[in-house]
Amino acid sequence: NNDNFGAIDDFRKLHKSSGDSTYSSCLLLGKALILTKQVNSSKRYFNFIISHNADDDMDSETLAEAYYSRGWVNYTNKNKSLACQDWSKASELGFEKAFNFIKQYCN
Repeated sequence: NNDNFGAIDDFRKLHKSSGDSTYSSCLLLGKALILTKQVNSSKRYFNFIISHNADDDMDSETLAEAYYSRGWVNYTNKNKSLACQDWSKASELGFEKAFNFIKQYCN
């Protein structure tokens, strides 16, 4: 869908210009890449968020959703073990959807 590709361009521009608020733009960009079937490309944005989890300006909801989304990427790439680890971390951080995925895919 052309709207999704346009969104990706917009998010990339936002990501480059956003300074300290890069975490939410990275999350949105990663999710947009998933929507356009660029699943493997999305993982680097989730990894960026997770690798900066000690930053004071990151909220736990963004971090939890990054773990959840990276878990989905791992599961799509047939790495169930890593997916379950990510969903577990997302669940610990309060992301409820992750708990449902753990019940469905990790037992």
